[in-house]
Amino acid sequence: MRPAFSASKPSPSGREKGRRKGASAAEQLLTGQAVPLRTRLHDALALGLTKSDGHGAKKWQSTDAGVQSHVLKSVGAFVGCLSNELLRLPPIKESISDILVALEGILKTENVSVLIQAADVSSKFFSTLGNSVRQYSVLEMVSCLSCHLSANQLRIALPCASALTCILNNQVTARASTQAEIWEALDKTNAVASVISTLQNYTEDVHPLNYLTEMISLLRSILWIWPSSRYHVWSNHNLMAKLAHYCLTAETTVSAKILKLYAALALCGNGAMVLLKNEELIIKTGNLMGKSHPTVTRIEALRLCQVFLKEKLKMALLPTEIFKGLQLVDDCTWDIILEAQSNDKMECHHGSCQLSTPHIHSHKVILSVSCEYLRALFQSGMHERYAFCFLASEAGFAETIRVPVGWEALRKLVQWFYSGELPRVPPDCRWKATSTEEKLSILKSYAELSSLADFWFVDGMKEESLQVLTSCLNSSSTDASLAFIGFAANLGQWELVEAAISSVAHLYPRLRDSGRLEQLDEDVLNMLRTEHVRYLQHRSASK
Repeated sequence: MRPAFSASKPSPSGREKGRRKGASAAEQLLTGQAVPLRTRLHDALALGLTKSDGHGAKKWQSTDAGVQSHVLKSVGAFVGCLSNELLRLPPIKESISDILVALEGILKTENVSVLIQAADVSSKFFSTLGNSVRQYSVLEMVSCLSCHLSANQLRIALPCASALTCILNNQVTARASTQAEIWEALDKTNAVASVISTLQNYTEDVHPLNYLTEMISLLRSILWIWPSSRYHVWSNHNLMAKLAHYCLTAETTVSAKILKLYAALALCGNGAMVLLKNEELIIKTGNLMGKSHPTVTRIEALRLCQVFLKEKLKMALLPTEIFKGLQLVDDCTWDIILEAQSNDKMECHHGSCQLSTPHIHSHKVILSVSCEYLRALFQSGMHERYAFCFLASEAGFAETIRVPVGWEALRKLVQWFYSGELPRVPPDCRWKATSTEEKLSILKSYAELSSLADFWFVDGMKEESLQVLTSCLNSSSTDASLAFIGFAANLGQWELVEAAISSVAHLYPRLRDSGRLEQLDEDVLNMLRTEHVRYLQHRSASK
């Protein structure tokens, strides 16, 4: 293979060979159980999925309960065989689009037994899709699921709430127009009112505990994204009293979820003030940050306090109990070291630390707030040898985590742990004047964080990394974007790859003819070709 960025044009035979190789790789993934299950799925979908006028958009038209049940069984079996690799294949994406249309139609049935089955399958379906749900239009699905939140049948309402939570949790970084459309759908179906009614009418002796926790999780997801929804919660005295009661008296899992909901509610200044006026609740929140309480509740209590501070409430308004809780954190010793994956050297002036590689001293309790992986390791006694080592010093032994990211990414990671935010890169004149090498280094750091978020279960960091990168890529040099595409692809960060490809897709013919794409593998090239075709179609349609 010629060096990257060669001026020579790649041979047609080479490109054709690459295409065959890419097609072969896709075919190898579609083997085993997936093929017969997909065939069975499409045979079932053909019984009710048609095009109303023979062409155009597909619609679900069957009202036969037997057909609907058969389709749902086929969907459930097919979804059970899906993996992250399969979810990226075009044939699988086509099947998922058809499933969405079928579920939208079946969820409108009045047959209770079919609705129960459809709700269960929907919950399993969206849980499996995970982040990839962003690739599909889910507006109609949101409406269908929201309509059943007030259902008398718990077996319908509960899985519908679970499925809806999965969808909404992946809309945090969606376009403002998409979020507005989803909110309109939620508003038309009275989703917030239905969830509030459920929480107000919840009775421990009658309803299962997971009914309460699922509805709390759903309400939290709505409050987190749509500010206008928060008024309906903080202004409802009955609901706030119920939530406070559950937080003060229920078991740890419920308290943690309610604290998480409070953190979303406190993003509204009025909501924060309502919470701060509940003296008993504030005392409880401050106490929950103490070491005698389970880590999960300590974490959510601390996160709530962080939101209070982030909203720039005047310190004089914060009750003494909150100060005491925060003081517990402030008084903690620096009991953990985060070490970057780097060959560089640095001099540390922190106490008697003798570590010469790039590193940062931190607090375990802070790291536990935003990272489930580290939380689990701390609770288990940190037995994973490959991640930890112990450094001797005059003060004793310090536990060190070897973080698989570079120094640039580590600094951003620590800022995330302590503030809940990643540093932004304004795409202004300073960014445009930055060298290609520096730009690439910064872009790579966000890709590393996105990859780390997958393995360390860092909520929200992957989405925020994508936001930052998207704002930078359009004003980055072509060389930096191409190099970043290869780097992100090697990390398996396909959403980042797609974002970078979108920024250079219009240049595809010129890049292809210059030979500058030879460094990319065939899967990425196929994505680039597809995006270029989409770009041409959009340009033609806009003329």
